[in-house]
Amino acid sequence: MADMIASDIIPFHVQGPDDGVPVLLIHPLGADHSVWDETRDSFDLNIRSISVNLRGAAGTPLPAAPVTLEQTVFDIEAVRSALDLKSMVLVGCAVGAMAAAAYTARHPQHVAGMLLSNPAIEITEAAGVNLKMRAEAVRRGGMTALLPDAIENAFRGYLETGRRRDYEARFIAQPAEGYALAVLGVVGASVAQDLDTIACPVRLLAGGQDILLPVAQAEKCMARLHACELVTLERGAHFMPYQEPEWFADQLNLFVRYLGKS
Repeated sequence: MADMIASDIIPFHVQGPDDGVPVLLIHPLGADHSVWDETRDSFDLNIRSISVNLRGAAGTPLPAAPVTLEQTVFDIEAVRSALDLKSMVLVGCAVGAMAAAAYTARHPQHVAGMLLSNPAIEITEAAGVNLKMRAEAVRRGGMTALLPDAIENAFRGYLETGRRRDYEARFIAQPAEGYALAVLGVVGASVAQDLDTIACPVRLLAGGQDILLPVAQAEKCMARLHACELVTLERGAHFMPYQEPEWFADQLNLFVRYLGKS
């Protein structure tokens, strides 16, 4: 891990009581910590949620290099250590779910359970080609070069909603080079071997309308996990914590209560 950037701790935002159950939230590519704002307002009152801003996201310094999963694992551990959290529930969406799995495989003693929304086992070769094209496009033409496809593909069934419009506004406002370095960092990434080693309870949430990371990806994750359940929301698209905030909060609350009883 000698090549990890250790000069600062990534930004994080805490909501909830100091003695609450720590729940660390990892956002997907193309988003920032605000993707959790609405759903966390419906978390149980005994939950202390910590949302991080990963390198490359809006509000963070421009990364010096592509942001790999290893770098994100390093950054999450730095946040955990700064807050002196002995154990926490990890929550991630899409590539954020991959980061949660990578962290848990390396620091199992600090993870009580994982809730993974729209999970992926790997960035396929085809997806990697697409991500490289995205990076090239935004470097040439800025974030608007990815419209409308980047939003339409992620918001299937939610296109005519205020949330879609708000997300698009945030998406195009982020720094293009930061986004490029974030997507290039996960090209070729895989958590298959990480999932094989994870023993803590895991709940997977898949969206029936997610064409980017379909239910089959979640099923591949489930096949490698030891203590796992899969919940599918048929109307769900690619960013369920943001698109279905109340439903997602219900899933999280149920999972945290389950962990408290086990």
